[in-house]
Amino acid sequence: MTLASASAPRASDDIPHRLPVILDTDIGDDIDDTWALAMLLRCPQL
Repeated sequence: MTLASASAPRASDDIPHRLPVILDTDIGDDIDDTWALAMLLRCPQL
């Protein structure tokens, strides 16, 4: 039982460490700012 408990992943190991970020952009007519926002929203670490 102890061996199974020691080798089982903890719940905290399943959750990636999240890093807060600040997106500073002039979102307007250019597509590059929109792609940067989309990338940030899809990244599980951020």
